Amino acid sequence: MSTISLASLVQVSGTLIVDAQGKLTVLPEGTAPRPGDVVIDILQDAEVGDELSIELIQADGQGQEITIEDADAEAIIAAIEQGDDPTENEEQATAAGEDSGSSPIAIGSIARAGAQTIAATSFDTSGLQAQGLTSTQSLTLLEFLANSDPTITSEELVGFAIEAGSNQDGSDFEGVSSLSGQLTAADLEFPSESLVWNLLSQPDNLDDYGTFTFQPDGQWTFVLNNDSSLVQALNVEDVVP
Repeated sequence: MSTISLASLVQVSGTLIVDAQGKLTVLPEGTAPRPGDVVIDILQDAEVGDELSIELIQADGQGQEITIEDADAEAIIAAIEQGDDPTENEEQATAAGEDSGSSPIAIGSIARAGAQTIAATSFDTSGLQAQGLTSTQSLTLLEFLANSDPTITSEELVGFAIEAGSNQDGSDFEGVSSLSGQLTAADLEFPSESLVWNLLSQPDNLDDYGTFTFQPDGQWTFVLNNDSSLVQALNVEDVVP
């Protein structure tokens, strides 16, 4: 998922490129990229594939494949090139390390000659530029490839699961034994992709109160166990932790 919105590219087809100035643009169908352009993908009605073949167009018109082996490291290098501190970015915190670093600039040491020296850290900012990209192209490409979280929504829940019981007049009522709902996720960059949902964990005491099922399409259902003594012991407005 890219941090760059493709909303402005709706219903277009062509070649998605980053030019030598680092500008992300779409070449119309039939237009060949120029030497120095970075070809990201071939668009079909603005659908960007999740397996991108990135190429740098050479002077002879041939494409040179661009490899990004470690997107986290490249993103940190890009942040440094822009003058940002990558340790302040929570998404890069693990890869970037602590904000004090292994070579804090304010710490001094004494050499044998008695002169005071200051520890310094140097960064290799070659990154994608070693493969022929310009600095601005590198930054644009890394921004395009940076992951962002999908938007997950749930339809509004109507009603409550209510245990069966007896009315004050002695008559019985069945209650509401089940509830269901639907989860959806939006990926603006890959709207045509089919998402599969998985249930990773559930409360340890869930079986004491009912059963919860979760389908691969995001449909969920909870069925209250009216035969459970714990359910029958619940009072009005009780909340089960």
